[in-house]
Amino acid sequence: MKKNKKAAVSSAALCLAAAMCIGCTPEAAPDGISSVPDGTQTLEVRFLKVGKADAILLFCGGEAVVIDTGETGDGEKLLNALSAAGIGRVKALILTHFDKDHIGGAAELLAGIAVERVFCPDYEERSDAMQALQTALRSAAVPVSVLTQEASLSCGAAQMMLLPPGTGDRSDNDRSIVVLLTIGKQKMLFAGDAMETRMEELLQDSRITAGGFDLLKVPHHGALCGKSAGLIAAVQPKLAVICCSRKNPPDSGLLALLAAQKIPVLTTDSGTVTVTADGTGKLKVR
Repeated sequence: MKKNKKAAVSSAALCLAAAMCIGCTPEAAPDGISSVPDGTQTLEVRFLKVGKADAILLFCGGEAVVIDTGETGDGEKLLNALSAAGIGRVKALILTHFDKDHIGGAAELLAGIAVERVFCPDYEERSDAMQALQTALRSAAVPVSVLTQEASLSCGAAQMMLLPPGTGDRSDNDRSIVVLLTIGKQKMLFAGDAMETRMEELLQDSRITAGGFDLLKVPHHGALCGKSAGLIAAVQPKLAVICCSRKNPPDSGLLALLAAQKIPVLTTDSGTVTVTADGTGKLKVR
């Protein structure tokens, strides 16, 4: 949880624009799964088993969106999953923030498949993973949207709002882009690594506090913070998914909060979690 005291627009734009084609505005085999669902109205979300890291694939209507890419070396798992699903092009890569367990596999992903656009938050980061990402973006000439305001994105019938963080001094985790997804009458929230500051922002958003979410990607691998109970109570998810490992399991206090609300929990420590939604009924899990 490093602090980035130099925030934002000019520094991030200089850092990213040097490596990327901007010109934009804010707008192992995969666990035996070999195809995406038929029909433009069916969304499939795969939370890959990549340890204590996030690598999430969304498929709908023949399109694919990737949210985060795990650690260095996990790009191959993403590419294998995309290839097995018959996907030859990624509509969008959303990097919620620049920690290595979220961007580590991005360079390999960008080298292995065409990506139409990358979305990322507006702050500086200096790391080996970031340098590899910048090099890959420069090589692939991928348009990049550095989010300073909300952007919309579709994946087949699924509609997404990308919610950028507020400004000011905060941890990398609290700079996470949050993704609000709807498909028909169903909705999901992908909360990156949001901690107290970011959660407090979400709790000021009526779209979040309206509750009734079908799925919550629990932030920060199941870590517990002072706003966790408030976020869970506001979102009221029917299902919670936690990206974690057996070596780094979710916080027992966080699990207790979910259990108290009788919210089923799925974790990626034993394998890829796959959830499908058709916009009308209950989520299907396998």
